[in-house]
Amino acid sequence: MESRSLEIDRRVADNTLQQTFVFTVATLAASTIVPLHHLQVVWASVIVFVTARAAFWLGYRLNPLYRAPGMSATAFMNLGTVLYVAFYLLRGS
Repeated sequence: MESRSLEIDRRVADNTLQQTFVFTVATLAASTIVPLHHLQVVWASVIVFVTARAAFWLGYRLNPLYRAPGMSATAFMNLGTVLYVAFYLLRGS
């Protein structure tokens, strides 16, 4: 039988793998369409992603309810990046 902390770490690793896939695809797509003078937004999103995932893991270890800030920061950033890329592609520019 797994310990509680091992089960939490397994769930965090699984969720992080899923979120990292979405983040990687969205960020690579965004990096090709962001104007060159605004390319620092890609670095900023990487910093936010890593910080949010650390907050998610730490919050989950303390209490499952405390994972919400890290989870929402990751999800909203991924959603925003995907919507930015989709809007750019649908606009046709």
